[in-house]
Amino acid sequence: MIPGSRADTNSTSNITQADLVLSTNLPESGSDQKWMKYLWCSVDTQTYTFFNFGDVSAAPKQYYNVYEGLNQAAVNAYTHVQGWGDGGLVLGSYFLKPPDTNVYVKVQDSAGKMTWGIMGAALSGLANMVQNFDKMNAPLVFQINDGAYGEVGVGLVGLLRGDGNGDANCCYEFTAKEGCKQCIDLYNHKVQGLN
Repeated sequence: MIPGSRADTNSTSNITQADLVLSTNLPESGSDQKWMKYLWCSVDTQTYTFFNFGDVSAAPKQYYNVYEGLNQAAVNAYTHVQGWGDGGLVLGSYFLKPPDTNVYVKVQDSAGKMTWGIMGAALSGLANMVQNFDKMNAPLVFQINDGAYGEVGVGLVGLLRGDGNGDANCCYEFTAKEGCKQCIDLYNHKVQGLN
């Protein structure tokens, strides 16, 4: 558990890490929002994420490590909680380009409730999911939820272009009518269903 996240201290659940990797399919979220296709709960916390994988038709680099990007961002959040305590994100957002991963991690506060601990728990949980389901090279779009608060933020793990900047063209959904629905639009709250 990431220190500072809201742990469910009354939980009697005995779910272990091994239980999580027994399933070969990711759990469907049950949401009618296509971009929130899957649901993942962070172990030993009240933090959970709705997410979907993005699709990049022509990835500009050969190597991406989404797992390590998420892991480094979670460690960064944990370090912040250990050194300065939990609290809201500065200016309501977080950005990191972890070295040697060719990805970036963005998190945006949605409701004034996002903390470093909640963010760390969500990113750590997503890193676990990416590793367990072998999705090391797939960009992610996600909504972070925590206990009774519900949605507290949205995020994006994007792929870097060949010059190390900006976005690779990431689509979270593609329709014949609308074409590519950009991953960055989710982060910028331009999608129906976000706070």
